[in-house]
Amino acid sequence: MADGSDFSGSKSLVLLAYLALEGAQDRGPLARLFWPTSGDPRNRLSTTLSRLRGLGAGVVEADARHVATMLVTDAQLLLDAAESGRHRVVVERYEGAFLAGLDAQPEELDAWVWSTREYLADHVRASCLALAERAAAAGRFAEGASWARDARLPDGAAPAAPHDLVRIHTLLSALQPDLGLPVPELGDRAAWTMDSRL
Repeated sequence: MADGSDFSGSKSLVLLAYLALEGAQDRGPLARLFWPTSGDPRNRLSTTLSRLRGLGAGVVEADARHVATMLVTDAQLLLDAAESGRHRVVVERYEGAFLAGLDAQPEELDAWVWSTREYLADHVRASCLALAERAAAAGRFAEGASWARDARLPDGAAPAAPHDLVRIHTLLSALQPDLGLPVPELGDRAAWTMDSRL
């Protein structure tokens, strides 16, 4: 795909997601982030913004220096729910890896997509673990085990940190003792995450 040429595709979608999650941005740095190889990135940005304005009020708001959007994304609603401890809402809001399946973006922008993807999935994992522990404390063992399994590797997540792996293993060992799970070495993340019984 030519750099920035597909208005209806990934570039515009990522631009709106970026503005919604990161807030108002200066035009110059924003243009260079999205069109780093263009001879005139600010013009590419202006062209894209003009088209986006046609989608309705609040989609983009821009002046000579700044660009913003009034859109609220599912990702932001998920983060708001996580911050307020509404763990079921977090899980319900999550529909899979953030911006999955889009065309490759410029390197720095692609890094933002990946880090945001993992950040959101980490919140989903934390909510699954919280729900698992809550269910276990209430004696709902099958439900707790199900949440613990869901916490293992949410779509788009990086491998779980050692302390989360210990929590998952501890929950499943307690809630499903019939599995007879061995305790892998903490450094062996593959053993923790890939055991099919988990």
